[in-house]
Amino acid sequence: MKSFQTWTLRFSHGSKDYRLESLRAHELGFAGRKTRCFYVNSLLSTILISTMVTNFMIREAEFDDAPGIARVSYLTWLHAYRGIIPDTELDSLNLESVTDKWVQILSLASPSGSTFVAINDESIIAYSRFYPSADSDDDQDRVATIGSIYVHPDFQHHGVGRALMEEILKVAKNQG
Repeated sequence: MKSFQTWTLRFSHGSKDYRLESLRAHELGFAGRKTRCFYVNSLLSTILISTMVTNFMIREAEFDDAPGIARVSYLTWLHAYRGIIPDTELDSLNLESVTDKWVQILSLASPSGSTFVAINDESIIAYSRFYPSADSDDDQDRVATIGSIYVHPDFQHHGVGRALMEEILKVAKNQG
């Protein structure tokens, strides 16, 4: 289990919006501070920078995580695919059927893949699933397929997906 804290600094200057991720924020000396807002003086104006701090941990999914994973999947589909997939198809999705799918996946005695979750305040905010490549030409000891990676809409653009991806790549590499 690994714990993370990420920063996203968002600010507007004139008509432009800016977002600085954790590394850049650290370089600017903002990371690690407890306050949520900073003022940066420039020659042109004072810019208000507000921060979003996301604390989360990543661990392998357990059977009891099925409803939380389903909720992230359902909400992310509604958020990400509106305007891409016909509204009638999205409106026909229901949380109960998505939960049933995840109960089946997580209850397999010997699953063909691994699922990891990111947790914030005891709630699942993201998940990813990977499994051996289905391509017979691939070296099964060296190639895996990332079948899904979903981040709850309220936690997107805060480094959760990136941290989850880094963790599953590390685990996949260690599994051979």
